[in-house]
Amino acid sequence: LIGPALGFTPKAMATLNFNTVLVTSTSGDLYRVDIQTNANALTLAGVTQIWDGGWTFDKLAYDGHGHLYGTVNGTLMQYLVSEDKPAGAAHIGRRTVIGDGFVLKTLTTTGQDRLLATTSDGRLIDYAIDSTSTTTWASHTLKSDGWSGFNQLLSPGGGLYYGRTSAGGMYWYKDANPLDGSGSDITYHNDD
Repeated sequence: LIGPALGFTPKAMATLNFNTVLVTSTSGDLYRVDIQTNANALTLAGVTQIWDGGWTFDKLAYDGHGHLYGTVNGTLMQYLVSEDKPAGAAHIGRRTVIGDGFVLKTLTTTGQDRLLATTSDGRLIDYAIDSTSTTTWASHTLKSDGWSGFNQLLSPGGGLYYGRTSAGGMYWYKDANPLDGSGSDITYHNDD
């Protein structure tokens, strides 16, 4: 909507910062998409292919602290991103398999090594990845149902969660303590 076609069919995307997005293609390639932003314009500034093949992820999320997460066939993986604008494979590496069983409908990050996801049966799940041993993680079911209507879930951090429905509605929620592994302190704001 802001420029020419990307030149490939996107599959999953993760925002690295205010003007850099990582996007996988349906053919398994990884691209960096640069956006030019200022007070008067939002335009496509460029598309750079970073990897040729192997990126078949259906979901991507970046935690803002150098860790890119992705899921494929229920497996969660983590990559280290060493540059704000990665130019090649040398800037995205150290692939680590976190674990299996991550069959998720949506995926986002809420902070450093902290993931938030929904499942098709409506659960809202928080995942805490141990930064010293990435194969060690804990999951917490924040809500056992009621979240299946979202096809996108985003969080800018600070306990704010935004859910978008397939009909185009967006709802927001505030988690008073996003690190406590409990959903009892999530405030719903679905009337505005």
